[in-house]
Amino acid sequence: MKRMKFHWTAKLSGATALLLAVSMALPLLAFAQSYIYKVSYNKSTGTVTASVYTDETVTGNVYLDIMDEHSSVIDSVYLGERSGTYTVGDSVYDRYDFTYTVTANVYDRLKLASWYKDAEDTVTSDVYDVESIAVTPPPGNGGSGGWGGGYVPTSPPTIDGAILAQADGTVAADELKEKLAEQDVVRIVLTSEIVLLPASVLAEAPNMKKKTLMLEKDGITLELPLSVLNLERLAEQLNTKLEALVIKAEIAPLEGEALEAVEQAASRIGAELRSDAVSFELTAIGEEDRTASIHDFGGVYVSRTLPVDATAHPSLLTGATFDSANGTFSFAPMQLAYGEASGDVEAAVLKRPSNSVYAVIERSKSFADIGDHWAQADIEKMAGKLIVEGVTAQAFEPERSITRAEFAALLVRALGLPAKEQSAADFTDVSSSDWFADVVATAAEAELVNGYPDGAFRPNDTVTRAEMAAMLVRATAFATGTTPQMTIAPGQIEAALSGFADRHLLAWEKTYMAIVVKSGIVEGMAETTLAPNGLATRAQAAVMLKRWLTSVGFSS
Repeated sequence: MKRMKFHWTAKLSGATALLLAVSMALPLLAFAQSYIYKVSYNKSTGTVTASVYTDETVTGNVYLDIMDEHSSVIDSVYLGERSGTYTVGDSVYDRYDFTYTVTANVYDRLKLASWYKDAEDTVTSDVYDVESIAVTPPPGNGGSGGWGGGYVPTSPPTIDGAILAQADGTVAADELKEKLAEQDVVRIVLTSEIVLLPASVLAEAPNMKKKTLMLEKDGITLELPLSVLNLERLAEQLNTKLEALVIKAEIAPLEGEALEAVEQAASRIGAELRSDAVSFELTAIGEEDRTASIHDFGGVYVSRTLPVDATAHPSLLTGATFDSANGTFSFAPMQLAYGEASGDVEAAVLKRPSNSVYAVIERSKSFADIGDHWAQADIEKMAGKLIVEGVTAQAFEPERSITRAEFAALLVRALGLPAKEQSAADFTDVSSSDWFADVVATAAEAELVNGYPDGAFRPNDTVTRAEMAAMLVRATAFATGTTPQMTIAPGQIEAALSGFADRHLLAWEKTYMAIVVKSGIVEGMAETTLAPNGLATRAQAAVMLKRWLTSVGFSS
């Protein structure tokens, strides 16, 4: 595959990209407010994107006024439905994502303000100023000179509000410090494959845990929350003073033999690459060139944007990570973004709590025994996404029951979690030689599954619909950083289950079942029958996983 060359700035289509459509219980606040917390503007295309959150449920439209630098309103955009949620500390708010296009190459700066009508008055945000983020890299900066000992230059240029990393990866410490003090999201444009970030500057950023670096190279981006970097621990691990510690971030599209290996692996599973295969790496560098790789982000889903071939079939696309050691792909949660004018897919946002090689692949998969089955479309979608597998290459056995270990494995894949060696689980009936040992340990560490009082997991027991519901709610909590109690208000539990005559059969699983019914992940076996103790089938598991992926914004 010839390497794709794209110059793409992340866009949202119809304000639906990056959904986290999970119903949250909102906190009670004394005064209504509207906040703009994320904005981008590309002068060369005229594209404006903004994310707004409100501290109360809005019954009408939320508006975004786009103004020129003299505060003259160019247009107003409105959304009638929320795009998802936004979490600040322990509070969860309604989120609205806007996209608008002004005339290209006209405005250097825009002003934005959001507003909506509540029961008593008009609620408005502060005015948000945004400069163009269009970047034209300067002429060559010379060779990739040496670096080390924590050295960073103090006066390289910035480009339209973004920090420009030099060819050797260094950035201006003073400029980075200033931007982190002023902005929650700081853009850094790479002119090579690496950027070197002085840890001392990152550590001194006010409200560091709320800051994010948006690293960009040729339309490929890495959204790096500083909260995933335990700088003091890294310095201690490398026996290095914090002032000398450097975080190296690398965005490296694969080429040559490395790319060829990815293409061959895709061919083996009947897939085709629809984006560059890109290696994202983070490395802590200490004194005397001591290094430590940073792979695990502690359950925080970090976003990466990859431009996608416009000729791809969106319904067949999936995000994937590539394991070069065994030559295999695994599912990575992904949302697609589309062009405003063309309607074609332009990019994919892949989210995962660890680093790896990422790519977007196009793949279809079916089985001989699911033709005309009620769940055929969902089974094929989940198989194409590398989440469900057949009993054989041609047989899925949709009506066969599914075990606790099998469903745990499906959830681990759907969350995009790398399997860990069995240690965290320590169940008495799970041996390290069992095929499911690693996935059960991973599921247990993520608190997706529980054992029994006798220390057993009972991996080969068939899972009930209620047990499956509980695991899905726990997976939502892991994916969104919430708790089950945050996803439904106490008064909504009875309402969600009121239409089912067998709701009296629910005990410990009552809240879990109410959550998945309310969110549409689980439906009744009949109009008034929930059958919580019924054994779940492989087909039901595939359908529930497909709905769940959409509900948490892990699939378009």
